[in-house]
Amino acid sequence: FNTSAEIFVETQQQLLADYPDVTYRAGIEVTYNRFQPFFWARLALLLAAALFALAYRKGFEKYRAHGMYAMIAGFLLFASGMYLRWIIGGRAPWSNMYESLLAIGATLVLISAIYELIKRDKIFGLAGSLMGGVILWLAHYASLDRGINPLVPALQSYWLIYHVIIILASYGCFAVAMVIGHFLLVQAVKSKGEMTPQLATMSKANLHVMQVGSLLLIFGILLG
Repeated sequence: FNTSAEIFVETQQQLLADYPDVTYRAGIEVTYNRFQPFFWARLALLLAAALFALAYRKGFEKYRAHGMYAMIAGFLLFASGMYLRWIIGGRAPWSNMYESLLAIGATLVLISAIYELIKRDKIFGLAGSLMGGVILWLAHYASLDRGINPLVPALQSYWLIYHVIIILASYGCFAVAMVIGHFLLVQAVKSKGEMTPQLATMSKANLHVMQVGSLLLIFGILLG
């Protein structure tokens, strides 16, 4: 058996010597499976959500900065996983339900992080990191095909890269708006309908995100 296995390995190596790209991608896939970037991204984003939530408490405002660092780390891990899938598959990694969920998660975390860096409202960081972590959790535990497969003929188009990701980015914006809307509803009940400064901030944040999502959706549809 050992002799046969050695002969098989030698034969494979001889055949693959003419296809260095295949060997390179196989090595990247091994790294991807060992590294598990989406698992670590999920932990970082959920940690960021906890830190942003803690920053709402009086005397714990400094935890917003820690939450921002954790969110950026989570996004970088998220983006590295998407990039590795792109190299392995040789195509944009948003061609099936699993990859679409990942793309929505990555774009919503990116958009939320940009808003949080500009506005410093905590609500963007909390909503984006929480939703990003939840999406990664759903993508991992749902019964979805996580394999990196060739594109079906209908998706073998140059516009796939632009049309699909812009549409998915708009879904990401709406997902963030949904989370902010739920927080807004809870705070409105607690304040008994009174418009507090916190409610006004959340309302403006929700409106901004929905506006961006609507523009992305329109632009994506036109590109399609």
